[in-house]
Amino acid sequence: MSTTIYKSPAGEVKMMELYNKQLAKLKIEYKTTQIDTRFGSTHVIITGPEHAPPVLLFQGGNTTNPYILEKFLPLAKHFRLYAPDTVGHPGKSAQNSLSPRDTSYGKWAVDIMDGLGLAQASVVGTSWGGGILLQLGACTPERITKAVLIVPAGIANSSMRRVIKDLAIPMFLYQLFPNRKRLLQAIQPLASDPDEDTIEMVQTVFHHVKVKAEMPGNVTKEELAAFTAPTMLFAAENDIIFPANRVIPQAKKVIPNLTVAEQLNGASHLFFQSYDQLQYVQKQISDFLLHAAKES
Repeated sequence: MSTTIYKSPAGEVKMMELYNKQLAKLKIEYKTTQIDTRFGSTHVIITGPEHAPPVLLFQGGNTTNPYILEKFLPLAKHFRLYAPDTVGHPGKSAQNSLSPRDTSYGKWAVDIMDGLGLAQASVVGTSWGGGILLQLGACTPERITKAVLIVPAGIANSSMRRVIKDLAIPMFLYQLFPNRKRLLQAIQPLASDPDEDTIEMVQTVFHHVKVKAEMPGNVTKEELAAFTAPTMLFAAENDIIFPANRVIPQAKKVIPNLTVAEQLNGASHLFFQSYDQLQYVQKQISDFLLHAAKES
């Protein structure tokens, strides 16, 4: 475990300033809590009606919790959202960097549920957070009532050659010769038309955070044998990291109760840069989870 994920103390300050600005921009009623886990203290943002069905939301990697939470705030109309800052990633949780190749993040998620007093919950995971959801499903499948995977890690990856050529090299060139043109070239494989919030997010992370390149390991059919929760999956057609043409076929092989598997046509990894696609995904998730809530 590394002692810090930031390149400098000043960089940590800059990252926290952005975090707090993003959180204030949400303009929501919320509370926060710190949960002690075996991997260190975890900061959790909680919003939505107090007695509504619980939904646990796992963020993407190398980004902040409020940045991702904003995309799923409509769920807070019907659900109690619990959004933890992932340990070892930018945020207010412990900076301990866990191995993404074993079940450490799944055990961390179990500790969060225990600390929050959640015997069961629906779970939503986007990108890296999808890998955490799947690890949780491997560790304690009975704790998940319904699962939603969005452009998820943990199932199938793009070719390493493509990732290096189209993503890693532009990022490296920006870090060597930083300017706005190269920054946009580095973001373009993830989002063809990024908004200013995304540009600021990526720029701040590039400058001040030790970016994690290794993704959560891909789960096997055997690991998910007992994971019977109804599962919804969205994968992006043009995802540079987790392309739909690899993710969806593999998901059908390893996830026992994959009830919805949909390709987001024309979308990149940061699919939510398209407002229409974001609204569509938000509605599909809400309908899927509300159906579960009415059944319980």
